[in-house]
Order: sequence, then C-alpha cells, then structure tokens
Amino acid sequence: MILAISKGRVFDIFKKKISNFFFELSRKIIFNTIFKFLKIVCIKPLDIYFYLKKSNFIGIIGKDIYFEFFKNKKKFLYIDLNFFNCRISLIENNKNKNNKLIFTKYKNITKNIFKKYKVKYLNGTFEVPVLLGYSRYIVDIIESGQTIKKNKLLEKKTLINNINPILIFKIKNKNYKKIIFFIKCIL
Repeated sequence: MILAISKGRVFDIFKKKISNFFFELSRKIIFNTIFKFLKIVCIKPLDIYFYLKKSNFIGIIGKDIYFEFFKNKKKFLYIDLNFFNCRISLIENNKNKNNKLIFTKYKNITKNIFKKYKVKYLNGTFEVPVLLGYSRYIVDIIESGQTIKKNKLLEKKTLINNINPILIFKIKNKNYKKIIFFIKCIL
C-alpha cells in the first residue's frame, strides 16, 4: 500500500511526527517504513490527485488542494488530520484603486465566490501584486498572518476556515483503515 504525502508544509510537519517509522529519511521520493504493508511517497499535491484517480493510493494533502482541484468529489472521502490549521482569505491593500482584479493560486474557489471580479492565476509570492499596485486584492492561504501584518496588508474576509491536512482516498479503497490506524498511532 502507498501513502502519498504532498511536498511542502504538510510533508515537513508530518515528517517530524513519523520519523521513527522510516528506515531512512533522506531526499528520496519513495520511503520504506517499518510496516511491511506501507511505503510513503513524497510528491506534489496535484500529482496525488492523479494517482488517487488511477490507483489505490491514499493521500495526505491540504484541504485547499481538495477544494480547488478535485473535480469529482463524490468519488473520494477525506478525514481531517488537524495537525495545523490554516484559512483561505481575501487580503487587501486599501491604498490601491484597482478593485476589480484578484490575484490568486485558488482560481476556482475565487471565481465561485467573487463572480463580478476578474481573477488572475499566480503561483508564487501573492503579496507582490498588491504591494506593487497591480491589484487591490489577493486570495491566499494564511496560517499565522505574519506575512500580511509585516507588509501592512489587511485580512479583509475569511473565505474558508479549517484548511487542515486531510487523509484522502477513493470511496472504493478498502485499505484506508490500515492507514487510519497508522495515522492515529503517530498523532
């Protein structure tokens, strides 16, 4: 069985909690564990979506990825893992006049909420467009809000709360019970 964990913040935090269960922890992509039934793969979140659709992978991703990219949500179940908590928010630089344009990584979520706004996809440092005056608003994920405060931006409105890491799997996948047991042991 393969547990795919998304690279980045989710893997970094999860890695600390599960380091006792690895034979070795390095820059490898596929890790053996002390459990013969389980290998762990560290890949990009959108790749996890691909493998979940095509095989019996079980994934750990941020709930933001689920809301933004999973098209057929009826085929999947998820369980909140709650080992850190973020939110997706509308962030404003009220000094800017261009108030009909929003930059974001979450284009689908943003378009569904702000139907009268032009939404531009951006993958990177989202504060830059509002700091340079290209837009008044961005939609981004926030954990502590320190970046926003340090750059004198305003968190105008929380759009989605409880953006936690989630354990996600196909409804037809019966192996998820072993992974849930494993996750409960380490958290």
